Amino acid sequence: MPEKKVFSILEVERELARAALENRPADFQGQLLPAMLLQGKSIETGINLKDAVVLGALSLEQAKINGNLDLTGIVVQDSLYLGSAEIERDLILERANVKGSAVMIDAKIRGSLLAKELTTSGFLSLSRVSVGFDIDLSRAKINDAYQAGRVIKGDISMREASIYGDIEAVSCFVEGSFDMLDIVVKGNVNLKDIRVKETIILKNAALKGDLVLEGAEYGEIVK
Repeated sequence: MPEKKVFSILEVERELARAALENRPADFQGQLLPAMLLQGKSIETGINLKDAVVLGALSLEQAKINGNLDLTGIVVQDSLYLGSAEIERDLILERANVKGSAVMIDAKIRGSLLAKELTTSGFLSLSRVSVGFDIDLSRAKINDAYQAGRVIKGDISMREASIYGDIEAVSCFVEGSFDMLDIVVKGNVNLKDIRVKETIILKNAALKGDLVLEGAEYGEIVK
């Protein structure tokens, strides 16, 4: 089988422009891409990166995406940056494999964050994120990472996040802590069978629905 050609940065920009003209999602499904750096860009359509491989970082910090951002099955060889991004529909990270951390501080997701079976090597930061519907982290694995002799803890941070639906984290594995300090959740928080090696932090959490901890394993819980 011949080796896949790497999409150039110019080809990425051309596809984004064509998709906007044709009123369809930009299609990079299954493609091999260099580092994808679209900070501060206004994307007029959704983006399809299903099963793509990104050889460096994927950065959409402060970008605006007028549709779904579909990262189903993507492999990102570095970190994922979505800080202060605005996504008009869903952010889909199901079966995604991020070889670094996933940083989404201050992001606004009008739809849901769908991240079943997401794997990261490093932390998942959803601090101050706003999600219009649900977060699903069922069977996700948030692992510690080791870089230059230091440990980057596999934590999930949802500090000061606003979630307008439910949080599902059934059978999720968190190698560090799961921090929900000052979170607001309008629906339920389902942590059934979750494994958190260190601490679950629920101090000052405003949970409007039920908190499910059936079968949960954790080092400590702070309420």
